[in-house]
Parts: sequence; structure tokens; C-alpha cells
Amino acid sequence: MITARLIEYWNDYRNRERKERFMDLEHLADWIFDQMQVDYTKKENRFAMYFPECKTRDRICHISLTPEYGGPALWIKLIKENGLRIIFSDGTFTAGQKYCTRQVKEWLAKCDERKRKPVFNFAPDTPEVDAVPEKEAVPADVVKMAAYKIHKAGGCDAKDDYNKGYDEAISLALDILLKETGLDFDEVMDYAES
Repeated sequence: MITARLIEYWNDYRNRERKERFMDLEHLADWIFDQMQVDYTKKENRFAMYFPECKTRDRICHISLTPEYGGPALWIKLIKENGLRIIFSDGTFTAGQKYCTRQVKEWLAKCDERKRKPVFNFAPDTPEVDAVPEKEAVPADVVKMAAYKIHKAGGCDAKDDYNKGYDEAISLALDILLKETGLDFDEVMDYAES
């Protein structure tokens, strides 16, 4: 679990501190990129999102993002791991002492790469292989009637071994049909009674 301490900055007179919690640095990265409403890949928007390199102590500065035109900037000033250990600080909340772990440096480099080459999880244009084409789909009423007829075909309380096996097969077939279609037995009975 990590905690990011940040400043929501509008101007010198209007800003506030915020804390956000995340499972790990990857979830923090997803949150950062999910905030963005501007095309950060364009040259004119290159400062809409900034990840410092942190190669030397004097190069450590806050992580910056401006999610939307005219909106506030978000400056991530400090990141704590498990609420205890500081893994990143630009010095604001640590008496001027700047710090960045190797793990955070690698994460910042990955974020910068993701900024330059964004990838999004778009839905495929073609239907899934397992999806049934609409014209081949069976209406729910037809499935309910078939399930009811299977239920009625059972022998109910059979006494001899042969008929008991037949009843068990009918019950199994009905269970499979209901499970695969997502229906429950009450829905089938309500439909048959109406």
C-alpha cells in the first residue's frame, strides 16, 4: 500500500493538500494516466504531464500533471510505502531533503515511456469467438419452455432402479440447461404457469 501526498494547485492563493492511497506504484500510474483529458503526446502539451528523471539529488522534483485545460495542476510531492517509509520526496514535506529510491526511478522511467507511447484497452471491433451471433441466439421464452418440458418428462418418485436412473438423468439435463442459460427453476415454473 502506498500513499501519495500531493498539492492541487490552481494558483498561489488557491491550492490545497491531498492524500491518495493506492495498492502499489502501478495503480498510482494508472490513476495518473486516467486523470488526463488532454492529448499529452502533442509537443504543445508536453508539460501537461511531467515525470522527473531523478538521476541526481538536484534533479529530483515533483511529479506534475495538468489533467484538463484551465484546471488545476496536481503535484505529487511525496510517496510513502506502507504509510511508513518514504520512497520519493521532492523536499517539500521533508525539510528540503530530496529522496528517490531505485524502484521509483525505474517506475518514473516506465511512466515517461508510457507517456510517449500510450496504449489503451479498446474493445475489439469483431465479436468474441465465444459470442453467439444475434440471429442464432435462442429466445429466453423458448429455453424456459424447453426446461419445463424436460422437467415434466421426469418420472417423479420412481421406485425401480431403471426409472430412478431415468429421473436422475432428467434432473441432470435440467440442471445443465439452467446453469448454462443462467435461469433458475422458479423462473421456468413461473413462465409455465403463466
